[in-house]
Amino acid sequence: MPNNLVFNREPDQLKIQIYGSDTSNPISTTNGRLNIESISDTVSVTFTGSVSVTVTDLDIRDLAYTQDTVRIYGSETYPISTTQGRLNIESISAEVSITSTDLDIRDLAYTQDTVRIYGSETYPLATTTGWLNILNRSRYMAESSALTVTGSSSAYNGILASDISDKSMVSFAVHNKGSSEVSIRVEVSPDNTLWITDSSAFTLAGNAATVFVPKYFLKYARIAYAALIDGSAFTFDAWYQAQV
Repeated sequence: MPNNLVFNREPDQLKIQIYGSDTSNPISTTNGRLNIESISDTVSVTFTGSVSVTVTDLDIRDLAYTQDTVRIYGSETYPISTTQGRLNIESISAEVSITSTDLDIRDLAYTQDTVRIYGSETYPLATTTGWLNILNRSRYMAESSALTVTGSSSAYNGILASDISDKSMVSFAVHNKGSSEVSIRVEVSPDNTLWITDSSAFTLAGNAATVFVPKYFLKYARIAYAALIDGSAFTFDAWYQAQV
């Protein structure tokens, strides 16, 4: 076995070869030496071909208005920008038209808004000035009838038969103008033919007056009169009045 030296005692004959990533070409300078130095300036590297880089979840720097651009798009995907490429956000002083469904509007003001109230025939209710005057008033008189009755029969006869179906209040008034007593009672009817006694007869003295009001409700009402003694003459005035 040859006796070979393991250590080389001649430094100038010592060589170290450093290979790049392709592990085939030595990295060296023209004089055969490798210089390792710190870098304080820009290093330019030129690649021939392409370099593929795959990155997942790459964190980028904060955006800067001096070099970055953000575009905001509308519904038609057109960029909204000025001629300089910037988006100007300003207060609006000109008129803006908005079309909306079920838009909540402001409170109404009498100086500029109008509210119309319609009757059953869909005609607006208004005065000549265009205002609707709402006044507090009592119920008005719907009907009023009066007559003078003379007689002497003891059989009851009806007078002042009236349709009271749409009235809120109905009254009959009787004034006995003679000296003889007269019997008065209220009658009601469903059909203006069949008359039913509403309340017991009341004897009205001579020169006296009183008011009669139906106790039961049917469509029609009247008063009936008769002499207490057959053949005894009497004279009285009678009225029918009703309110809606």
